[in-house]
Amino acid sequence: METVSEILNSKLEWIEVERYLYNKPFHYHVLIKKVNIIHPKEFGYKRSFGEFNGEKFDWRKTLIDGSCIHVREYDTYYIIHRDRINPDDDLIRHIALDSLKSLPKLLPFIIPILLLKYNYKLIKKKRLRKYI
Repeated sequence: METVSEILNSKLEWIEVERYLYNKPFHYHVLIKKVNIIHPKEFGYKRSFGEFNGEKFDWRKTLIDGSCIHVREYDTYYIIHRDRINPDDDLIRHIALDSLKSLPKLLPFIIPILLLKYNYKLIKKKRLRKYI
């Protein structure tokens, strides 16, 4: 489990949490009890994956500046922080900017992911050419 920088004990809305974390450094972790906030899915957060830290689920939402709020859901609380890049938007940049410590574990998967991404773009281009 990551180190929590602060515990927020009052009833909150997700927009307040997003604004609060926007003014904090990246990876500033806050803990909020589930009874103090609605479920992240109800506020537009999408299921995601992250480095496993004992959480049940990961949730993410990209902010207007391209950064994202990462929510780790545990049994009775959430641990929330802001990443520079949403891995759902750009996995490679997320690894480089937000999770360098994971790089050695992920390195064997990066090249196949890049190849699959490249092949997918080629297939898409070929399909588009058929229709032109």
